[in-house]
Amino acid sequence: MKLKIDAFEELARKEGFNNGCEFWQHLEGGIDAYELAKGGAKIGYEIVKNLYNEVGAKGTLVAIDFGKGTLNSFKAKYIEVAGVLY
Repeated sequence: MKLKIDAFEELARKEGFNNGCEFWQHLEGGIDAYELAKGGAKIGYEIVKNLYNEVGAKGTLVAIDFGKGTLNSFKAKYIEVAGVLY
């Protein structure tokens, strides 16, 4: 999975953050990891789970490139209760 940086930055502003870095930190990601993600590095499941729980399926699909996978295959790794992944 990779971050669609422009879409993520726009989503961050829509969510009320000044920039993507602030939003990333809100999602419990580190600054160094955000810089790597901006450069095209793969991102971890936990940050995507936190993003999903924050903005739902639509926002996650806008900001994350699942590569060969899908949102449903990602969600299958978790238990979903009332729209929240655990």
